[in-house]
Amino acid sequence: MIRRLLPLILLAAPAVAQPVVEPIGDGGSVGVSIQNRSVHPLPIALGPVDGDGVTARLARYAAGGFRAQCIAGARGEAPALAVAVDGRATPIDVPPIGFPDGPPVLWISTERSGRAALEAVVQGAIPSARVTHLEPDAVPAGFAALRFARLILIPAADLGRLDPARRQALADAVAAGVTLVVGTGEAGAAPDVLQGLAPIALGEVRRPTGALADHLSRASARRALEPSGRARPLMIADGQPVLVEAAHGLGRVRVIGVRFSELEDGRLARAALTPPGEPLGHVLRWLAQAPPPGETRASPFGAHIWLLLTILAALVAVTRRRPRLALALAVPWWAVALVLPPQWSATRLDDARVLYVPVADGALAVGTLDLTLTRGGARTLDAVIDRVALEDARPGGACLIDGEGAAGWIVEGEAGSPRRITFFARLDTLPEGADKLDELPEWPAGVLAGATLRRVQDAPLPTALGPLRVDAVRAEPRAPAAATPEVLGGP
Repeated sequence: MIRRLLPLILLAAPAVAQPVVEPIGDGGSVGVSIQNRSVHPLPIALGPVDGDGVTARLARYAAGGFRAQCIAGARGEAPALAVAVDGRATPIDVPPIGFPDGPPVLWISTERSGRAALEAVVQGAIPSARVTHLEPDAVPAGFAALRFARLILIPAADLGRLDPARRQALADAVAAGVTLVVGTGEAGAAPDVLQGLAPIALGEVRRPTGALADHLSRASARRALEPSGRARPLMIADGQPVLVEAAHGLGRVRVIGVRFSELEDGRLARAALTPPGEPLGHVLRWLAQAPPPGETRASPFGAHIWLLLTILAALVAVTRRRPRLALALAVPWWAVALVLPPQWSATRLDDARVLYVPVADGALAVGTLDLTLTRGGARTLDAVIDRVALEDARPGGACLIDGEGAAGWIVEGEAGSPRRITFFARLDTLPEGADKLDELPEWPAGVLAGATLRRVQDAPLPTALGPLRVDAVRAEPRAPAAATPEVLGGP
């Protein structure tokens, strides 16, 4: 009887699921994937080795997991992480972000051949570039795993194959400073495939003639490009745009009218693949103007709890001699206790500085959070904005965990340790700005050239920690001046 029931017993028992850790996207993040092989829901978590982390729950037979992104501190170390499956924790190795050969150029395509030839063309514009191939289904659904790519190349047909989450991650990576290059020479892409990314419509496919045919000997097709709004032609051939660019947040979208496989080293390829001047560096310098976080002497109590304890001691002393006076003092004491609760939190947010850059469908927040660890050890801070990416964490390290509908920051250190976390976050709405503060005429040509800065009230931050002070401004860029496009084959 037991032998007959044994297969059912084994089927009903939770199966041991081993986490798989592997680099994803641009290699600056890792994916921690777990397969639930049981009929029961499986609780999973990722966080500090000794502490609670970001939790999720896998349905029966479902696959899922987390994305992790870590920044090393001054000593070259990042917080140690462990994944817990059904309560059993296993330490995992999540290397901090580092690109010894430089960040890659991502080529997203269903094509499985042609990477070496494309890399040779890319190296004409970026000599040290290395091209990494990704299938469209392998594109991460979070922009933190795409943000460090130098360029992202994708055919228009494959852009149309991305599901909404992956397409949104790609758009968010561009908003955070990535340059996206879309090849359009092949048929199969919808005319509005660039909607939400750039105001560029795709026309019909024709055979290349004239200057374009002379420049690209292998080209067999040319797509008509129809820019509007903020999009502008960078290069024209035979009187028609063959390379068009539009700003998207801090990044750029460039659309080229031929296939990547038919692109050759030359003026057109270099104009399409050379990274533009980067306004991101100027944003980070603006953030760095805030004074650095300083060392503090941590206490497990907030300053006001000592005041409450002093009042309590006075009440005890008064009660022995004048009970009525003690009762009269007790009422405001309880009122103070309700207004000023004890600060038992192990982390305090001292300051925040955020710049909000408008994007077509919302805003990009680039900011710093100055934290003090009031108690030593490792802990997880809830992230209330889940579309977040790390840029830096000094002087100690930090990790960002993105899970199944939840996210969190992992920090660790000794009591009194300061931490400045530099982050990116994507918001669906642009916060309202009040009085004009400043203009930025000295910034280079780009989305923030001549931007007007306005103070933002009640600025949204990616953590649930209550800020003491937030320097938050909204950038209102000027419209870029029209530029004369380069003529391919012209004088």
